[in-house]
Amino acid sequence: LTDGFNITIPHKEAIIPFLADLDTSAADFRAVNTVLNHRGYNTDWIGFRREQLPLADRSVLVVGAGGVARTLAREARLAGARVTVTSRTLSRSQKLAAELGAAALPLESLTANQPFEVILNGTPAGMWPRTSALPVPEAMARAADCLYDTIYNPLATKLLLIGRSLSPEQILADQAGENIHKPVQQPITRNGLEMLFEQALAAQQIWHPEAVFSEADQAAIRRLLPAAVISRFPLKVILNGFMGSG
Repeated sequence: LTDGFNITIPHKEAIIPFLADLDTSAADFRAVNTVLNHRGYNTDWIGFRREQLPLADRSVLVVGAGGVARTLAREARLAGARVTVTSRTLSRSQKLAAELGAAALPLESLTANQPFEVILNGTPAGMWPRTSALPVPEAMARAADCLYDTIYNPLATKLLLIGRSLSPEQILADQAGENIHKPVQQPITRNGLEMLFEQALAAQQIWHPEAVFSEADQAAIRRLLPAAVISRFPLKVILNGFMGSG
């Protein structure tokens, strides 16, 4: 058995009974993503916290109730957010919400009439190859000021693409000239690639405490990561326009 390894979804909670001990980080989050000598650690929170998303005093919807969603919800609560948890299993959402002092909603009850300023996706909805899936209704995604998706394959999930696109209301306002002196405020949209890098760096420091990762090395890896993801999971590009424009 390898002395050190990572755990990914959906096994971050399931592995706990098989470990001899839990680090404080894993015990607090009740989720493990890093193991060393049968001891469980959680470095996901480090990666997510370094994103520095605007969470304080904001209404935040966490989608999912598994290990990574638990980390997102707990970090949002620690940052002072008003957190609501939703997932495919209401009982799991309610259990997590009760632990954190948050609210819970059935996934099927979500509508645009329940606007959230921040949406954090901790589910595989939208991950390759089911890239057409959305974790929340489209109108709800369009209404948010910040969309964060822990998925990094693809780099731009449907959730993030919706956040980056103009709504029909904004397009009509542009055509009517109403937005000339009022620029459209684009929401914050981020994928999970930076969180992946930061949690991996923290895991390496657990496995190799003596290792030094210079700022230059880290910057070089960050530059190469997007291309590495695309090379492993090529995108289909469709050009739409006048003949010869491609």
